[in-house]
Amino acid sequence: MLCLLEEELRCYKEVAGDTAQERYNTLCDLLDICHEDSAHAHLRAVYLCEMAQVVCYQDFSEQTDCTAVDFTHEALRLFEEEPETPENADRLKDDKAHALLWLYICTLEKNLQEVSSIIIIAGNQLFSGFKFV
Repeated sequence: MLCLLEEELRCYKEVAGDTAQERYNTLCDLLDICHEDSAHAHLRAVYLCEMAQVVCYQDFSEQTDCTAVDFTHEALRLFEEEPETPENADRLKDDKAHALLWLYICTLEKNLQEVSSIIIIAGNQLFSGFKFV
């Protein structure tokens, strides 16, 4: 089932149109399979990082309480808990770097959204007293 869902996710990523909802649903299924107590902690962290990418640019607040930053923090926590061995060292470093990059991107996006909201509120307050003829 895991392989099938991973292939489904790959296919959605290759589609030119907006497949954010489909990717979100598939990632939820993958995260259900790779729950925290499973033997798939590394995969769970990878899927959490993927989820951050999906929710970073679209509003999924009706479907999850977690933000993109939350997902990346959780992924990084899982990567940190994974013991490093000679066999997994390179992959683990790459995945941690990938998660840190997405943490940076998602944090920037969150900050831009907050500033944008402040500018809109300030603009509305500035022009609320004016009457346009």
